[in-house]
Amino acid sequence: MYVTAWEDYAGGWKSVDDELRRIVRRHGWNSWQNVFTKVVFVDGIYRAGLPRVLGRDATKSVASVLVGSKAIAQSIEGLRRHHGQLTEAAVRDVLEAHGQLLAAVTSAGGIDAKSARSFASKFLHFHDAVVPIIDSRTAETRARFLTWKGAPRELRQAGMDWPRPVGCDPQYRWHVIRVALLWKHLSALGPSAKVTVKGLDHMLLRG
Repeated sequence: MYVTAWEDYAGGWKSVDDELRRIVRRHGWNSWQNVFTKVVFVDGIYRAGLPRVLGRDATKSVASVLVGSKAIAQSIEGLRRHHGQLTEAAVRDVLEAHGQLLAAVTSAGGIDAKSARSFASKFLHFHDAVVPIIDSRTAETRARFLTWKGAPRELRQAGMDWPRPVGCDPQYRWHVIRVALLWKHLSALGPSAKVTVKGLDHMLLRG
């Protein structure tokens, strides 16, 4: 099961995502139990697969390296200032937060960046909806949506000019840039196009 991240344009309906985000935000960083709860919920509900690559104690190992991390907590808190708008400035903050989280998770041992990439994006997404999720399904389908005239040129330019924070994961960077360009293009279609990162994740998931 993959819990989709979607928001009804007609006014919105409460999804499992909304409930999970409230739980994740309510649990802070200063106790192992709170961080463990975050990791278990995101990994379990979104099938991130930590136990598959780290073993059955994976969630405990990851929670142990994240607990008390002021740097990660501050990076995640900083995402809120973008109010879900995936601008170029937001891309920088998303990539910085993802890079920090990825480094922390891989330090748990036995897991490489490729394996941890999806979990890190999902964990961040449930702290703030501005963070795009990456997994094999969204990565396979995103290209078919970048088909408007000028998209190749915009993509090349963004690849050269957009933020490249120290420690960011290159593959995730390209994914976020593509989602951000899609968000920008669809948002320009008119005020009736209520575009959200959640909606784009859902679109990419469904193909």
